[in-house]
Amino acid sequence: MILQKFNNAERIVHYLMLNSYFINDMGLWYGQMGVALAISSYARYTNNQIYLDATSFLLSNIMKNINHCRTLSFSSGILGIGWGIEYLLQQEFIEGEGIDICESIDRSIMEISPNRILDLSLENGIMGLLHYVIYHLQGALKTGSELPFDEEYFSELHKLCIALKKLDNPNSLNLLLDIYINFYHYRSISNYNISITNFIKINSEKLQKKLSFYPIGLRSGLAGILLNIINKKNESNEKYLYI
Repeated sequence: MILQKFNNAERIVHYLMLNSYFINDMGLWYGQMGVALAISSYARYTNNQIYLDATSFLLSNIMKNINHCRTLSFSSGILGIGWGIEYLLQQEFIEGEGIDICESIDRSIMEISPNRILDLSLENGIMGLLHYVIYHLQGALKTGSELPFDEEYFSELHKLCIALKKLDNPNSLNLLLDIYINFYHYRSISNYNISITNFIKINSEKLQKKLSFYPIGLRSGLAGILLNIINKKNESNEKYLYI
């Protein structure tokens, strides 16, 4: 019997397909949404429908369980899940309109005034909120669909962004503030071209033989390693990973 030898990317994607459905975290950084983005990118890289089917299976499970997600956070909550959905839509992995698919997410976001979010971080605060809102708006503008959120929410977020601009912020936050302020005045999104690999914080140079040694997620686990592998093989073509 001849045993097939798999490369690292193949080992990882097969492991993710077998194990990701059973993790409870639905989120972008550590859960099923991050895995869905990694597998979908691998599907495009290999032109293999099986992996797209696996992505659809995961996405269906995420949407079925999203009401159980009780945190707003970008790392593990509905903001990151919404961002992941927009990624899949804008990269044309799935069909539909963000305003329809993310309707329940948007309702939950508008229930909380942005002025009550004291954390400024990407993981749990304003940066994460702005990443989702801006990407969501960009998707609506590209397709010519109705804008998500209402004018009251737009106004509240704009006032907060103006106030935050007066602080000594990191450049990454100031960029998001400027993009949203520009949208509020001109109803256009410019300069939002963040790479998904910016959210990955793991070195994939040396992969352990046992994949079970690693967490599954995008931030510091196998999904992130898989995306890094694909990115290195496609450095001259931004189609796969850059948004």
